[in-house]
Amino acid sequence: MKKFLFLLASTLLLLAPQAFAGKSSGCGLGSVVFKGSSGFISNLSAATTNGTSGNQTFGITSGTSNCDAGDTVQLQKQREVFVAQNGDLILEDMAKGQGEYLLVYSRMMGCSAQVDARFAQVTQANAGYIFEHSKVAGDVLSKTREVLTQDQELKSACAL
Repeated sequence: MKKFLFLLASTLLLLAPQAFAGKSSGCGLGSVVFKGSSGFISNLSAATTNGTSGNQTFGITSGTSNCDAGDTVQLQKQREVFVAQNGDLILEDMAKGQGEYLLVYSRMMGCSAQVDARFAQVTQANAGYIFEHSKVAGDVLSKTREVLTQDQELKSACAL
């Protein structure tokens, strides 16, 4: 019981600044469920839902759940987090030329489903360069962008 109360108090303390800030609970499931509601409890509930449901990455990249896919700063941060957490798995899929992490990475880079095969082909051919000497997210993203912009099909089909 003490652990539960401690966890609840910690969560409230972490999320309270967002709740007091008005409609700053972010985008995601919480902002959809508590849409139109205002006040401390609603914003706290929305922030808690957003923080625990783990759907903001999808919402940001797809522009759903009250997320603005055009917000480049937030999108860049999401890309960096994704690459930092999944770099080895992305590299593994790149080497194979297919896979779930590569598909998600394609979407994170703003590529449409119509160019999935081309994205896999181009990144597979350049995986060594993209991950050369560094798995730092910023470096990987920068090199990926460079490789994609050199391919005419991907340059026009991806929102880099």
